[in-house]
Amino acid sequence: MSTRVWRSAYSHIMPQEIFTHREETLNDTLEKRKDIEPNTSDHFAFVAEAKNEIVAFALVQTISNYEHYKQLGYSDLYAIYIDPHYQHKRLGKKLFDLAVKQLLEAGFTKMVIGVLKENLQARVAYEKWGGMLDSYESYYKKLDYTFAEVFYIYHFKDNEIQLKKATVSDSKTIFEMQIKSFKPLLEKYKDYKTNPGAETLEKIKSRFNFDNVDHFLIMLREKAIGCIRIQNLVQNIYRLSQIFIIPSVQNKGYAQSAVAQAELLYPNATKWVLDTIKQETALCHLYEKMGFCLTGVQKNITPNLDLVYYEKQCAKPQ
Repeated sequence: MSTRVWRSAYSHIMPQEIFTHREETLNDTLEKRKDIEPNTSDHFAFVAEAKNEIVAFALVQTISNYEHYKQLGYSDLYAIYIDPHYQHKRLGKKLFDLAVKQLLEAGFTKMVIGVLKENLQARVAYEKWGGMLDSYESYYKKLDYTFAEVFYIYHFKDNEIQLKKATVSDSKTIFEMQIKSFKPLLEKYKDYKTNPGAETLEKIKSRFNFDNVDHFLIMLREKAIGCIRIQNLVQNIYRLSQIFIIPSVQNKGYAQSAVAQAELLYPNATKWVLDTIKQETALCHLYEKMGFCLTGVQKNITPNLDLVYYEKQCAKPQ
C-alpha cells in the first residue's frame, strides 16, 4: 500500500528510478520480515481497515529521528499513508488524532511532521490540522537526488492553545469572533471609528492583501477562540496590531500564551510595539507583565478614551 501512496503523492516530484528502487528494497524487507513489529513504549503504529485490508496507517516515535528536533524534545509522526482509493475520507485526521492521544497519554506534548517542500497537498492537511510551519529546513537524499524538506510542529496540552496561520477564507470566522469580543468595549467607549467591534467583514478581508501582515487563529482543542495580528513595520520591528479572545474563555491566560507563542515565530525581532486603552488597566497590566514598557506617548480618541503606546526591546538576532 505504501508504494501506491508514494507514487500518488510524489509522482510529480520524484523520478521513476526512485520508485523502482524503493519497491525493490521494500520487497527485500518484506521477505525477511515474518511478523509485524508490535507497539513499544517509544514506537506506535495505527491502522485503518476496510474489507479486512489495511487502507491507511500512521507511525509515531516518541523521540524524533531528526537530530534538530530530537535535541528540542519533539516526538515524530514520521509516516502517514492512505490508500489513494480511501483518501478524502478524513482517515488521515483520525489517525493523526489517535497518534496525538497516545503521545499525550505517554506524557509527550510536542510533535513534528517532516514533509517534502513540494508536497503541497500534504502540507495543506498538516496546516489544517493545526501545524505551524517551522523556519528550520532540511534535505532528503535518495539515490543521486536531493529534495527540500520542511517541518510542521505541534504543541499538545489539553489546556494549551496553538496558533494557526489564517487565510482570507477565515475572514468570516475572525469577523464573528471580533464582533463578540469587542462589543463590551464598543458599548462602553462608543469609539465607532477605531474599535474593531465596529469593523466590517470587508475591512478584515482587505488586510489579507498586505504582505507585511500575518493573521493567526488562536486555537483551543481545534476550535478557534480568538485571533492575533502581527505587522512587520520595518526591518526586525514588529507591531502586535491586535489580539482578542472570545468572552466565554477570557481570563484563562490564553492571550498571554498566544503573545508568547507569536514572539517565538519572529526570532529576528529586535523590538515589539503595541497600543492599548489607557483606561483598561487589566490590558495594561497584561502587557507590562509580558515585558512591555510604556513609551510615554499617548493619543486621545474620545473624551473618555486614550491610547497608550508600549514597546519591548529584544536581544539582537545572532
